[in-house]
Amino acid sequence: MSTWHWLTAGIGAILVAGVLSSCSPTSVVGSRVDNFRAFYNTFYNAEEDFARGMESVQAQSHALDPSRFASIFPDPSGGVDEAAFESAIDRSADVLREHPQSKWVDDALMLIGQSYFYTSEFGAAAEKFNEIIALGNERADEARFWLARTLVSQGDAERAAEHVRLSLERDDVQDPWRSQLWLVAAELRTEQATWPEALAALDNALQGDLDRREETRAQLLRGQIFEKRNDYAAAARAYRAATESREFEVALAGEMSALRAQAQTSTNPDLVERANLLSRNDRNLEQRDALRLLEAYLHVLQERPAEARQAYQELLHGEEPIGRDLQSRAYYQMAVMYRDVWRDYGRAAAYFDSSATTASRPDNQEQRGPAPPTTLPDVQDLAERYGAVAEQQERVARYDSLLALGSLPEEAFQQRIQEIAEAKREAEAEEANEREDTDADSNGFAQTTRRPGVQGQDERGPASTIAAEAANEETGFLFHRSPQRVQEGQRSFQQRWGTRPREPFWRIADITPDADQAQAPTVTDAGRIEATEGADVPSAEEDSPSGGAASDGESLVDVDAVPRTEAEQEAMRDERTWAWYELGNALFLNIGQPDSALVWYERVLVEAADHPVYERAVYARAEALEAAGQPNAADGQYESLIRANPDSPFADRARARLGRSVSPAPDSTQQAFEAYKEARSLVEEEQWRAGLDRLTEVARTYRADTVVAPRALWSMGQAYLSWHRRDSTAAQQALRRAIDTLNIDAADSDTATASSPEAAPRSAPAQQSGPPQVAPPDAAADTTQGIADDATRRAEAYPALRKLMQHLQTSFPDAPQSQRAARLAEALSGSEPTDSRESESESTPPGTRSAPERTLPTPRSSSEDDT
Repeated sequence: MSTWHWLTAGIGAILVAGVLSSCSPTSVVGSRVDNFRAFYNTFYNAEEDFARGMESVQAQSHALDPSRFASIFPDPSGGVDEAAFESAIDRSADVLREHPQSKWVDDALMLIGQSYFYTSEFGAAAEKFNEIIALGNERADEARFWLARTLVSQGDAERAAEHVRLSLERDDVQDPWRSQLWLVAAELRTEQATWPEALAALDNALQGDLDRREETRAQLLRGQIFEKRNDYAAAARAYRAATESREFEVALAGEMSALRAQAQTSTNPDLVERANLLSRNDRNLEQRDALRLLEAYLHVLQERPAEARQAYQELLHGEEPIGRDLQSRAYYQMAVMYRDVWRDYGRAAAYFDSSATTASRPDNQEQRGPAPPTTLPDVQDLAERYGAVAEQQERVARYDSLLALGSLPEEAFQQRIQEIAEAKREAEAEEANEREDTDADSNGFAQTTRRPGVQGQDERGPASTIAAEAANEETGFLFHRSPQRVQEGQRSFQQRWGTRPREPFWRIADITPDADQAQAPTVTDAGRIEATEGADVPSAEEDSPSGGAASDGESLVDVDAVPRTEAEQEAMRDERTWAWYELGNALFLNIGQPDSALVWYERVLVEAADHPVYERAVYARAEALEAAGQPNAADGQYESLIRANPDSPFADRARARLGRSVSPAPDSTQQAFEAYKEARSLVEEEQWRAGLDRLTEVARTYRADTVVAPRALWSMGQAYLSWHRRDSTAAQQALRRAIDTLNIDAADSDTATASSPEAAPRSAPAQQSGPPQVAPPDAAADTTQGIADDATRRAEAYPALRKLMQHLQTSFPDAPQSQRAARLAEALSGSEPTDSRESESESTPPGTRSAPERTLPTPRSSSEDDT
């Protein structure tokens, strides 16, 4: 072998040895290879940890919240694998510390930011996303989207909206992140209830690159917004697009919402059939009751109330109970049906009340953003509003019936009483037969059978079956399942007994003459009631409607309420006139129906021109005309009111409505005290209605007088309590009218502001100025001791009286009567009265003070309470 070959072989061996030695762990090259392997393994493990955490996120049920609009990007919730995310954060942090210049820096930062986001550490997440944006590489757009989500979840909507706006203004932001930023913008606009901007943002997003999950949720949200705006055709199209979702809940929600939206404009019976097919599908087992409720509601929307009522009854009173939320929604829909289809406000109020009672109690968390179109309104408020209308309708109908009966000749009267009694007996017998038939069908062993050979004796089953005889499958035991029967019973109870005091033998105390002086009877060990000395217990004959001579018909009919004499009929016609006016108020102020209210106001004007309520009815009619869109007719009514009695308080209100100067109030406090003394004398003579009306006018006319006005308000409460013990129903109605006259609801919501004696324009009328404050001689003393103690004894629900006392405290906080009002209000609320002393006697007027003046409320069309 030549020297050249040996030289070549030696060089090769040296190179091979060098290469081999460089790959050893102790060499520089080998160290770099090991470091790279360790770096890659660490980052790979971080990704694995993050993926494991995301599995727990995806396993969660992102259920649609019925109280909010559909969420495209649900907020992170509890139950995620926090350990996996924390491990991902730690491993990614190791990568950043050891290789800060690596090309995987932004990937590691993104893993850390998203891990913080899913564990609800939004501040740390935002910091990492901002770091990625600062790097300015290809992941910056993705970081902008995640920063927007983080700010929204953090509750910082203002910063989120500004960040989204700035990001979308950049030309270099590409899809899919631009489209997803538009989705975030749509959610923000939805929370702000800016519907056109929200729809525009959704349209921009849907034109871009979205996955199916985002696209179908966006369509569901789009349908909800269209339905909120009553654009049902567009809503149905959007809901149909949402049915393409791979999420079962979203697809079913889209299907149900599409049927509901289509039924708003279509009478196609296939819609009901489609809902029925969905309810029978085993896949929809958990939503079967909701689909049956939808089926009933589709009947309502397509104007088939009979079918709807049957479907609701089957759903509510079927063998298997449904959830409370569905019960509440079913009762609400029935209430709407009775209100809109049959104009039966009594049943509507009863079903509204049942809806409020069965609704699940909301969490203490505050509602964020507007409610979706399917959210129920304040059903308790609706129950009270329509209940007030139904109560006044029943009151008017009762007066009409009693007056018609009272006008009959004696023979015709007795015949009519017998007819009514016979009809009542037949109804009771029919109802009893229906109950027996129902019990016989459901519980065969509970039927009543006659024991052979023994007359007048029944052989019944166990006690449980006897109780079942009073039950009905539809209405339940004692009709507890029938909202209308329950509310009718409550109203009948209140009309008969008034407000029940919390004391023993209250019925006897209310029906016994001189009840205030009578002592409660005692109960013996045998359970018999025995009268104490000086107390009268009514006999069975006296307790009957017509005394001991009551006929068979009269024993079934309360003939004592029938006015037989001309004086009684005149008094009832007077009460009926008040009822007409109050029914008009209930229709106008409670449920916003000025056209219906006009009918009753006009009846007062036509048939009771000399009645004390006449002037009120004129003013109320003018307001109703204005609310009904007839401003010229309203102005003419205001003018006629001013011409007829230019010095009355209602004339001042009419001037304020027309934007004119309000006439000055009386300029002497002496006049105020004279008027107050006159009103007090009426109360002391037990002329309750006249005294309360006069005190109301004094409080209204001299409302800026810090001496007379609080006295009048306090005396109104005293007169009410005294009257209430004798006729609670009439007292309650009169006090409600007084509060309506004083406009207390609106006045208490206004802030105390100085006003000019000149009336402002119609949009902001001003209060007339009060009389000068001087101490008059011989001021009338109030005999008001013991009122709070009496109220404590009778601590029951006195809403009108509580409102009056709260108004006294708010308007005249420095008056001595304010402390008494506070004690009385506490007693009425059921709490212990405070020990505050009455600071000074009312026998002499206190020193004068300047009273804060309050502006009259801004004129309203359908909710003003000053008529």
